[in-house]
Amino acid sequence: MLAMALQHPLLDSLITLTSRFWNAGENGWAQIIIPDAVSVPQIADTPDEVDEDEQPLVANETITFNVIDLVDIIFFPLQPSGGTRVLLRSEYPDLYERLKIKRSQSPGTGAVVTGQPGIGKTIFLFYLAIALIMDGEPFALQIGKRPLFIVRGPADVQLFNPESADAGVLNGIKWALSDSNAVLGPPPDIFLDPFPPSYVVQTTLPTQKRWKEWSKQRGAGLIFMKPFNWNEIYFVGTRIETHPVNPNTLMEMFTLYGSSAQLCFRLARNEQSRIDWERDIIPTLRNIPNLAGLVENVLQTTADEVSSQIPPPSFLASTSSMK
Repeated sequence: MLAMALQHPLLDSLITLTSRFWNAGENGWAQIIIPDAVSVPQIADTPDEVDEDEQPLVANETITFNVIDLVDIIFFPLQPSGGTRVLLRSEYPDLYERLKIKRSQSPGTGAVVTGQPGIGKTIFLFYLAIALIMDGEPFALQIGKRPLFIVRGPADVQLFNPESADAGVLNGIKWALSDSNAVLGPPPDIFLDPFPPSYVVQTTLPTQKRWKEWSKQRGAGLIFMKPFNWNEIYFVGTRIETHPVNPNTLMEMFTLYGSSAQLCFRLARNEQSRIDWERDIIPTLRNIPNLAGLVENVLQTTADEVSSQIPPPSFLASTSSMK
């Protein structure tokens, strides 16, 4: 099957990345990872930590974050706003190492990487593509409606139509990366062909119709990404986002509504969005099946059991009816 003749901006970027960083290892990472030390206001731990106006006392802590910066790469969509910088969460390399172990043990299976909306699942998949380039590992990549990219070596990147390409294009490909969205549900059929046994990694929302059937047939594991903590949300909202968020409003949204970065940014930017969202909270809760059982199981489950690993059966049972 011949590769498509048409060019694509992501194809150019993958060619640039592989030309510069194929099998570059730590030396390659050192060229694109930039430390950024930031003074982050800390949220009061107890209600007693307030000033005379009953406002929480806030202390600052200097924290160093690692940022991947691809400013000179033509087109590599690390974030929806089109920026070239992205926070390198400590979870990313840890999760990659875990996936490498799983692949070495069961190369023909795969993993579903999921989590709350806006947690950075697609960003992790792009990180994974960069990590495979740094390690010199051939891979296939499909993001939503984009065509299929086959990456084999330095400047050796081809573009295919996933609907017409045969499984032979994956010969020698160790990893198959797929990002699910409203257009692309499960990974493309070419990724799920039993030969050759590429290790499939799908990033997706928890909606079961996107991952349950293929992961069951393939024996893929289920991995939940860790929610953002306050330090990460502050850094991304004030230093990474193309349109920075007001830090005081951002802290208020995080304190009230938790660790969904996407939600905190949206509510902090737009008061009407916050009003509309708060109005819908009660109806949304009423429509969650077995809410009491879900809350009970979550409260009894440690963070490490639901973050970056397969959650316990009780948690899966409580969420099995949620679509």
